[in-house]
Amino acid sequence: MYCSGNFWENLIQTFLPSLENFQFYFKYTTYPYSKIYVADMFESFNTPFYINEKNWHVQCDYFKNDQTFNLYTLPYAFSSLILPSSTLDENFLTFSNIIHDQWNENLYRNVRKLQVQLYPRQNEKVQEKTVLDMIRHGQFNSIEELNLVSESSSSHRISARQMIIFGAHLDILFEKMTHLHSLQIHLNHLEWLTSNWKNQSLCCYLSEKIHSLKLYNGENSSDSINHIIRIFSRKCQHLSIETPLSAEMIILFLKNMKQLRSLHVCNEVNDENLINIQWLEQHQIGFDKSNCSIVHQQSNYYFWLENIKMISSNQELI
Repeated sequence: MYCSGNFWENLIQTFLPSLENFQFYFKYTTYPYSKIYVADMFESFNTPFYINEKNWHVQCDYFKNDQTFNLYTLPYAFSSLILPSSTLDENFLTFSNIIHDQWNENLYRNVRKLQVQLYPRQNEKVQEKTVLDMIRHGQFNSIEELNLVSESSSSHRISARQMIIFGAHLDILFEKMTHLHSLQIHLNHLEWLTSNWKNQSLCCYLSEKIHSLKLYNGENSSDSINHIIRIFSRKCQHLSIETPLSAEMIILFLKNMKQLRSLHVCNEVNDENLINIQWLEQHQIGFDKSNCSIVHQQSNYYFWLENIKMISSNQELI
């Protein structure tokens, strides 16, 4: 349960009168909040104490369809930000639009990890507006990690059409994310996002920028594997694929992605005798016990390349 601005104002005036920084992010969920309730909660932070005396500003985002709203201080204080791509029904700010525009470049300067949540059966115009708003405001040039994997269990039902719409402007957005180097996404969604690997400008950007790639469950094929290698072999140093791969596919990654320093894969068959250093040496691709370690945990295999060894106590070194 989150307290109103009046509660915090009284507490600070009574016990912390010299407090200079007050930063928070409150997410209100699970209850059908009315617009009146949301406005009242926002106004409790829009008082002379917050605005004039302390110069503390607050933004409130109201999502009627999701029956949620977020209330947080600006400039945004935290390193991670979840950006819902559902319809934003109302947006409240405790400072004028002029001040907002002046501060715009610095409002999200602390954000390093951005998660964009996508929803099934979302209106196409809303989907496109999400990306265009991000491009127009240009607030995320400090982003280093981009997560396009929704926490919702329904994320696997997102359609190819949705991802193609989302990806149509994503190359422009990526150009503004000058520090981006890490991407997390479902394998199928990556294929759709790049228009079945045919969006050349987006593929080129990913090839040049992404050093760390995490792919979640998707349909594996030799064609998709070859495209991943083609696009990401240039700069990718850390690759994780959380969908079962054959031993032959694992060899393809190790052989062709020359910049890799770590590789995490799931094998179709949980057999520690199948994938080990001896197996690797037999393929004669340049790796042996002098420059590679393999850690096995259930069906997961972790390859640490060039003498990089990170072995935890609950994992088994092969």
